[in-house]
Formats: sequence, C-alpha cells, structure tokens
Amino acid sequence: MLLVVVDVARRREGLERSVAGMARRELALASWSAIGRTPDLAEPFHHVVAVDPPPVATGLELLASAPGAGHVHLAWGQAERDFTLAYWRFNFNIRSELTLLWRDLSERGGLDGPALEAALRGPGAHPREGAFAGRLLRVLAELGLIDVDAEAREVLMISKERTALERSAAFRAYATRLHGVERHLLSPPKLSVARAG
Repeated sequence: MLLVVVDVARRREGLERSVAGMARRELALASWSAIGRTPDLAEPFHHVVAVDPPPVATGLELLASAPGAGHVHLAWGQAERDFTLAYWRFNFNIRSELTLLWRDLSERGGLDGPALEAALRGPGAHPREGAFAGRLLRVLAELGLIDVDAEAREVLMISKERTALERSAAFRAYATRLHGVERHLLSPPKLSVARAG
C-alpha cells in the first residue's frame, strides 16, 4: 500500500500513529509532487491511497494512469482538504517568508555556507523544502535585490531598495498557481477513480 500525501515530512508521524504496529520502513509514503514527477512510484503497490487531495484536477487521472495493477482509494475528508489548502497557501503565498529571508540577508549583506543553509531552511519546526527556498531566491533575484552564486553557495545583497514584489514574474506566477489550487480544492470533490492496471 502506498499513501499519497501533500507533505511526507508533516504527515509521516501522524500516519505512523494511525497505522498501529506498522514499522516506519513498512509505511510507504509519496507526495503528490513526487508522484507528479515520477508516476512509476505507484507501480509496485496493489493499493494506492490518496490520503490528501491532489492540488490539481489532473492528479486523480495521474493516479489512475500510473503503471501497475491494483486500486486507487480516495481517503480524504474536509480536514485533509483544509490541510492541503493550508500547505499550498504557505508554499505559494510567499510574501511573509520573503520578508523573513530578506531580513536575514539584509542584516548581513549576504550569506554563505551553513548560515545561508540555515536562513533558507527557515525558523519553523518544519524546514522549508528546497523548492520553496528556490522560489524565494528566484523572486529576490528577479527583482535585482540579490545575486545567487550556486557554485559558491553564496547569496550577496546587491540592492536594498524597496520594490513591489509583483514586479517579479515568478511572484505573479506563484500567485496564479495558488489561485488554481484554491479553485480546485474548494470545488466539489470527484468521488471515484479507476486505475488502469
């Protein structure tokens, strides 16, 4: 059985408590993002359980067309829908997280090595994922505020000028993507899906 969730790190502990007696290594979890990149992850599993809803309407079609024989089960309710919506709002409504990173960078004129890694991971109990940190850097770089040297693992401030985040094409694209996710998650759910297998 493969459990498909929005965020493996945040879901694992609770699911392990729910599935009493199952060893950590026996509990197979994959994020919707991972399934989107590699649908073959579902192939060895006879049962694929969507614990959290997909962020886009085509997510269920993706599971249905994933390689392998077996069944897809939709197992989310309102709580899982709310959790998923909160996850994507955090990941694409990035204004407050940009402010936190900007403060770290501007206080020091830039960051490198372990200090940069710590700033990109963020102060929360759950570290920012790499893709999320990349979104933050991309917006700041597009606005001409920082220079990113990936090879040297260094970010330098090149301007402290105040500017509208909406000037960044990436910032606008993330807002558009969030709008699509919200529209999908707030619409009536599709009740069933059949796996091709």
